[in-house]
Amino acid sequence: MEEVKKPGKLQTILLSAWFDAQKKHACDVPTKTQIELRSIAQAMPYIQILEVVTESDLVIRMAGSGLEQRVGHSLTGRSLSESLFDKELSKTLPQLIAYMEKAPFGLRRGFRNLCPEKGLSRASTYDGATLLLPLAGPEGKTNMAITVDEADKGSRQIFNTMTKATSDGTTRMQETLWFDFIDLGHGMPDLSAL
Repeated sequence: MEEVKKPGKLQTILLSAWFDAQKKHACDVPTKTQIELRSIAQAMPYIQILEVVTESDLVIRMAGSGLEQRVGHSLTGRSLSESLFDKELSKTLPQLIAYMEKAPFGLRRGFRNLCPEKGLSRASTYDGATLLLPLAGPEGKTNMAITVDEADKGSRQIFNTMTKATSDGTTRMQETLWFDFIDLGHGMPDLSAL
């Protein structure tokens, strides 16, 4: 695994807005409506709202235009398992969000986009990081998350057809480079089972 990088500008904006909403509304985990849109306006093109729909999958309830331009198609309404290009992570993410209900924590994941999916008009190879923070749903249960993706400084999109085969011969579009967990004031659950 590569070195963990510090949060970038967009991640810092979202993290600050999340903590502001937590403080203002005196809650453990804010809802999506409690986060001030003006405070995250600059990050909106790269934000997603995710909702757990089954024990093993999430649905993208909202995806920013910058993310959709990057992948070349609409993400809103898709299940995460069909749109996340790291299949191992798509299996783990619902478990992480379930753990967030017990003890809210944040997650940062460094990634490298590797290759295009067949049929996409564009392909890009770049390093970046995703910040994922828990959100409370309408009933107060932590079953949602807000994320923001940010490309590393100096990392630019390179249009090519690079592919990387996994051990079973399939092509991966993204690989995880590192994880970083953020204590949001409630400690961290035991994640050793993941």
